[in-house]
Amino acid sequence: MYLLARMPPVFETPPTRLPALRSALVVGGSGFLGRAVSARLRREGAAITWAVSATSTTVAPAGIAINHDFWSITPAKREMVLSEFDAVVYVAGRTTPSSAGNTITFECEENLRPLAIVLDSLPNFDWGRMVYVSSAGALQGAGSQPLSEDSPLSAQSLYGAGKIAAEAFLNAWAHAGGAALTILRPSNVYGPQQRLRAGFGLIRTVLEGLARDREIPVYRNGADRRDYLFIDDFTEAVWRALHGPTGAYNVAAGTSHTILEVIRTAEEVTGKRARLVMRSDTRSPATDVLLSTERIQRALGWSAGVDLATGIERTWRWLGDQP
Repeated sequence: MYLLARMPPVFETPPTRLPALRSALVVGGSGFLGRAVSARLRREGAAITWAVSATSTTVAPAGIAINHDFWSITPAKREMVLSEFDAVVYVAGRTTPSSAGNTITFECEENLRPLAIVLDSLPNFDWGRMVYVSSAGALQGAGSQPLSEDSPLSAQSLYGAGKIAAEAFLNAWAHAGGAALTILRPSNVYGPQQRLRAGFGLIRTVLEGLARDREIPVYRNGADRRDYLFIDDFTEAVWRALHGPTGAYNVAAGTSHTILEVIRTAEEVTGKRARLVMRSDTRSPATDVLLSTERIQRALGWSAGVDLATGIERTWRWLGDQP
C-alpha cells in the first residue's frame, strides 16, 4: 500500500495565553504511551479525572481512573463529559506498521472511528487544546532524509495511511472550530513499562530475548535504520506541546541506528550474547527512517536527552525488576 498526499500545514494558532492546565483527558490511557503521558501529567499537577480505554481489563496507573464506557454512552453525555477538561491528548491506536491481517476496514473501524467519535463530541473546543499523537509512519516514503514536517505526507502501509487520514480530519475539525491543535509525529518510542508485543518494539524484543536466552529474529540482515526515542523524552514533548505554540512536530532522537547496532548496544549494556536468527518475512515497509527535529527544538525548546545506551540500560534495569 502506497499513499502520497500533499496537504496544507496543520492548522496553527499564534502563541496565546492559554488557561492553566487543570485537567486532561488521555484517550488511549491504557497503552504504553498513554500510561506514561498520564503519569507525567499527574506529576505536573494536572488532575486527570479519567483516561479512556477500550480494554475492560486495564489496570490504571496510580491515581488515575480508567473509563471503559465512553464509547457506549450517548453523544450528549460524551459532549458533557469532555467539556470538563482543559485538554485532550489522543494516543489511542490498535495497529502497527507490521500488523498481520490488517485491512482498510479494520483501520477505519479501530482507529479512525474512535477519533471521529471524540472529535464529534468536541464541537465547541475553542477553549481547550488537542494534542494528537500521529506517527513517523505518516512520512515514510516521502523522499530525501532527514524528513521534515514540510515533507509530503506519504505512507507505505495501511497504518501510515490511517495516520494521514486522521491528520486530515483533525485539520478540518480545527479549521472549522478554531481549536488549538498540535500533531506530534514520534519515531520508535521505547522504555520501561512497554509490554512485549509480537512484531513490534525492537528494543523490548531484544531485551526479552537476552533476559530469557531466546532467539531474536533479525530481518533484512539487520540493516534497516530507525530513530529510537526514550519514553521520558516523549512525555516531555507532550507536556511542552500542551503549553507551547501549536503546529505539527516531529518527535525523535535525531539519530538513526541499524537493527544490528541496537542489538550490539544491548549486548554491551547487559553483558549477554544475543542468539540471532536471520529472517526475510518482515511486513515492515520502510528500510530507513530519520526525522528532522529542528522545528520542535526551535518552537518548543525540546530535544531528546537520553541516548540509546542510557535508554537501553534504564529499560534493562526495569525489566530485571519484573516478576
